[in-house]
Amino acid sequence: MSWFRRGAAVLVASAAALATALVSPGAADAALTGGPHADGTVVATFPAGSFPESLALVGGVPYVSLGFAGQVVRVTHGAATTVTTVDVGDTSLLTGVAVVGDRLYVARASFGGDQGELYSAPLTGGAPSLEATFDGSFPNGLALHDGLLYVSESLGGSVYTFDPASRQVQPWCQNAALAGGKDFGINGITFRRGTLYGVVAATGEIVTIAGGPGGCTVTPVVRSQQLVTGDGIAFGPDGLLYVAVNQTNKLVSVDLATGSVSTIAGRSEGLSYPTQMAFIRGALYLTNGAFSSGTPRLLRFPLD
Repeated sequence: MSWFRRGAAVLVASAAALATALVSPGAADAALTGGPHADGTVVATFPAGSFPESLALVGGVPYVSLGFAGQVVRVTHGAATTVTTVDVGDTSLLTGVAVVGDRLYVARASFGGDQGELYSAPLTGGAPSLEATFDGSFPNGLALHDGLLYVSESLGGSVYTFDPASRQVQPWCQNAALAGGKDFGINGITFRRGTLYGVVAATGEIVTIAGGPGGCTVTPVVRSQQLVTGDGIAFGPDGLLYVAVNQTNKLVSVDLATGSVSTIAGRSEGLSYPTQMAFIRGALYLTNGAFSSGTPRLLRFPLD
C-alpha cells in the first residue's frame, strides 16, 4: 500500500507562491549570484504540529501558511503574527500561499474528499473570504503569471487558472502525466520566462506544461528517483531549479540542461519534511514542515 493510502495525515505535500513586488518561488532576483550553501540559520520556530507548508516573501518579509493550524502568519524579527485564519477542521489543511497586490491568497486542501478552496484576506490582516472552489480536493501549488493565479491540483493531476479580478476559475490542463495514481501527482509549480514548470511527486519528474485551446501538452524535462516526493520548487539566481523533497528531508538543485541533481542540505542541517523555498537578495528561505519529527521552522540559507 502506498504512503498516500496509509492514513489521512500522510496526504500532506505542498505548494508555491508569487506576485508583483514579491520575490517568490520562481521569480529569482537578477542581482543575485550563486546558489545557497548548507549553513542555514533559524529565522522562526512555529508550534509543534502546525506544519509550515508554503511561503511567500513580500518586501523581504516572509508570509508562511501553517497547514494544520489553519493560519497564515507574517514573520518579523523572529516572531510570527497571524494574518488570517481558515477553519480546516480535522480533514483539511492550508497549502500554497501567494500575494497579489494588497491581498494574500491561500489554498485549502482536503483529505476528506470535499472540494478544495481558495481564500483571500487583506495583506495587513483580517478575516478570510472564499474566492473559489475546485473540482479536485487538493489544490496545492500556486504561481502567478500575466495576472492569473495558476493552481496545481495534486490528486486529479490538473492545473487551474484563477482570475483575481473576475474571480473566475477555469480548467487549464488535465493530463494523465500530472496524476500520481495512488500518490500525489503535480505538486509545486513555478514560471520561468513564460513557461510553467512543475514537479510530479509520484514519478520524480520535472515537466513543462503548455496550455491552449486544443488542450495542454506536458513535456518531461528531468526524471530522477531523488525527486520522488518533490514538493515546492523555485528557480535560483544561478539558473538551477531548486526542489524541496519532503520525504527524504532534502533541499536539492536540478540542472535542467544536464539532468544532474545535487543535494544542498538535509537532515544534518535540520531539515525534516521541507516544503517550499523562496529566494530574495542574498538568501534562500525554506519552510521546514517537520511532519512526523523535527521542529517546524523557517530557515534561511545564505547564497554563495
